[in-house]
Amino acid sequence: MFRLTVFSAVLVLAVGVEQVQGAWTVTQLTNSPGNSAPQVSGSNVVWQAFDNGWQSEIFLYDGTDVTQLTDNIYGDRYPQVSGSNVVWRGGDGNDDSEIFLYDGSTATTKQLTDNGYPDDQPQISGSNVVWQGGSGGDAEIFFYDGSTTKQLTNTSHHHSNPQISGSNVVWSCVEGYFFYDGSTTKRLNYSDAGTHPEVSGSNVVWNGRLNSGADYEIFLYDGTDITQLTDNNYEDGSVQVSGSNVVWNGYPNSGTNSEIFLYDGATTKQLTNNNYHDGQPQISGSNVVWQGGDSGEEEIFFYDGTGITQLTNNGRNFDPQVSGSNVVWEGRATGNREIFMATLSPSLTWDNQGGDGDSNWATVANWNPNQLPDEFNETTIANGDTVLLDSPAQKAWSVSLENGTLHVAAGGELSVTEGITVAADCTLTGGGVVTTSTPIVVEWGGVISPGDGVGTLSASSVELQPGSALSAELGGPGLGDRLDLTGELNLAARGDTLPLTWIPGGDSSSKFGGEYVVASYESLSGEFETVGGGDGEYSIGEAYVAGIDYETGSQITVSLHPLLDGDADLDGDVDFGDYMVLEAWFGGPGDWAKGDFDLDGDIDFGDYMILEAAFGDTVPAAATPVPEPGTLVMLLGGVAGIGVGLADTACDGSNLATDDSCRRGHRSGRRVVHR
Repeated sequence: MFRLTVFSAVLVLAVGVEQVQGAWTVTQLTNSPGNSAPQVSGSNVVWQAFDNGWQSEIFLYDGTDVTQLTDNIYGDRYPQVSGSNVVWRGGDGNDDSEIFLYDGSTATTKQLTDNGYPDDQPQISGSNVVWQGGSGGDAEIFFYDGSTTKQLTNTSHHHSNPQISGSNVVWSCVEGYFFYDGSTTKRLNYSDAGTHPEVSGSNVVWNGRLNSGADYEIFLYDGTDITQLTDNNYEDGSVQVSGSNVVWNGYPNSGTNSEIFLYDGATTKQLTNNNYHDGQPQISGSNVVWQGGDSGEEEIFFYDGTGITQLTNNGRNFDPQVSGSNVVWEGRATGNREIFMATLSPSLTWDNQGGDGDSNWATVANWNPNQLPDEFNETTIANGDTVLLDSPAQKAWSVSLENGTLHVAAGGELSVTEGITVAADCTLTGGGVVTTSTPIVVEWGGVISPGDGVGTLSASSVELQPGSALSAELGGPGLGDRLDLTGELNLAARGDTLPLTWIPGGDSSSKFGGEYVVASYESLSGEFETVGGGDGEYSIGEAYVAGIDYETGSQITVSLHPLLDGDADLDGDVDFGDYMVLEAWFGGPGDWAKGDFDLDGDIDFGDYMILEAAFGDTVPAAATPVPEPGTLVMLLGGVAGIGVGLADTACDGSNLATDDSCRRGHRSGRRVVHR
């Protein structure tokens, strides 16, 4: 038993209409009279047209070429397409119509029916086909599953207007609307029937009226329950469905002109509100097309979920159809009936063919196909390159970092219509500005790292998924990277981390310690699971993290203990590990990670004395522990052999890390000569 829910709230959108953008490409597919009934599936388009006479034939455009699928003396009509498969009604010389199926994978045509009565109104989904067959007032519904044909009805009533989605079929009958789910058939409607039903998956829509004389309303069956989507005092019709999205036209303005309405699975929006007729809506996902105009001046309009684009501007356009962002229609501006197709700009892939050393986003030749991304292009960086974006006003529909780094440098501005995805082993970095309408999503293993060196990356919203990281580089006290958001920072997924890295300078003022604002935001969800640690020789250990404040001033502030003198590996204590680093690099040039604790560029006795004084210190540092006698003897004994000018082993100080003999000499106490 069905449950009826009445849903009637309508939100009237103040949606502005933009003229067709340069990112849309409009292609005239035909140049001959008599083309009509276009249908689209992906980049495949079918239509019917006259071919050197008055008998119509079927034509297929596959995104590149046009193929004439029929060439006979019969009238081939009403083509439908799904992928590269096409079905239509045609003749075989027996004075009745039959159903034909073109298999795009094998480029072969199969006649599905061969009987003495008319077969008509074919529809297709994949390799499944439905149609009505019969004469007079007794037509039945037939279903072909790619190999065999099954008769779904067998009554004395007339069954018509079948529609199909996968193995689900709906149709009309004088008794009402019926739904076949691949195994069983059930009656759906309890109201007076209006136009024929439409199906998408297990969702079925139709218009009907509850009482004789009442106006028609829109109904949705979701596989379990029926929801009444409209409840008003005007007519609603021409309903179409894609998933849980439903579109129709209604007459709210005293019946004088119709407007377009969209139900998105939760709310109803009025897409148009003007003084002319809008009709023939079609839907694919959240994309809607329709024709609108008055006094015979009809244009094609496209709604993408956020705004409306006018695709034509010549006054004679009809019967729009949509698949994804591909739109087809019949145009009559020249007097002939021609088929037109509008497509959004193609997806762009970074291929770095702009020349040696050129890794700039704004170089057209670096993209495949060669064009600069705009707000309608899906872009992908997947070849391991670091892409530099250092100029303002750069755009994209979406950005996918699948294998590489996007560096939005200071002065660079990237506006993304939807969002940015940062996959594993990829990094979004820089000191520029990134704006998106949906959050930047950092997936497992991905990193967002603000700054050019130490600096600020400005963005809209960021979502860190499990195992991802916001990485911050820190200089001196209070000097560090910052992620500055105008929206939400989402840390609600367990496992995201905040690794901290020190950038040492040339004097003691560059040592870290104090407070660092690593992120600011409008709103915050969750907390980091791990703060500090990470990979690399300058990764600051978790022991240095004195605290983290998520509450004050809409920002995240990290407090760090001061850097311990002598802590070469930044793990929060001064021990034999740090001594072994100094010993291995003693006498040569180097930095802090090699034992240069006085930051003068080399490792010498001055650094040893710093290490000796700090040996045994830990954070938080309360008091400097006194090394035990055995420890001091060990240290002094090890250093006693450093720098003595005996040539038992020759090392120049630059090969201590890689020359096994040098390293063995240090660790065994042999005298080593540094040159």
